[in-house]
Amino acid sequence: MGRSTPQDCRRKNREGHHAVTPFVLTGTIVPNAVPTIHNDVHHRRDEYERAIRFYLGFGPVYFIENSDYPVFEDSFFTSTPALKTIQYPKSLLAVRGKGYQEFEMLDAFVSRHLREELFIKVTGRYLYKNISDMVPRMVSQLSRGGIVIDLMFREKKAIVSLFGASKSFYILNMMGAYRDMDDPSGLWAEFVLYRRIKQTHASTFLRPNPVLHAVMGSTGQTIEMPHKGFKSWLKNRERQLFSAAGVRELLF
Repeated sequence: MGRSTPQDCRRKNREGHHAVTPFVLTGTIVPNAVPTIHNDVHHRRDEYERAIRFYLGFGPVYFIENSDYPVFEDSFFTSTPALKTIQYPKSLLAVRGKGYQEFEMLDAFVSRHLREELFIKVTGRYLYKNISDMVPRMVSQLSRGGIVIDLMFREKKAIVSLFGASKSFYILNMMGAYRDMDDPSGLWAEFVLYRRIKQTHASTFLRPNPVLHAVMGSTGQTIEMPHKGFKSWLKNRERQLFSAAGVRELLF
């Protein structure tokens, strides 16, 4: 069976739920008071544009941003069909790290601007190359409520760069979690949200294994997750086995 096309993804998205599930891309074009090696504003802006164009191939996109960049003077962010850009003020506690800022902004978005019941959140510059294969499954699972996210049992962390959630689940279980996040103290978003999500018993993991291409802002390191070979096959096999057994957590 061949890979899904953007058209297939949009059709299955519509079939799986009465409204097309939007992507929510979080962004900080001008880094805010945290160590960032990958800090060239023009380069970062172009990477956000590339990511937005990519996800627009599979559904509508909200781009939410919290820096000094003049997004409303940039025609791409204001005039691109199916893209809605929302800018929030810089965080007053930016020193607490990227997770604090991202989820403070995401809370504001979900409570004030999200109209749909389901959404898929992506860290803004990250490209999940097999997203077309993932979205139909995510929408189908989310139509029953809850959250679709990878939880890493041994490390006790949630992979928050990509997840799908219902609005009601987010408000009930994740709203306000950013207040507990503080990178300098080791209270990263991944650890804080793992504890919250795990206790709900309402999460399922991503399938198939995400294929990610990204550049980490803090280090400038390129992430390239393979989609072929034994390691990728093993992770996908683990997902199939755990799903069949009803196990909700990934064991690495």
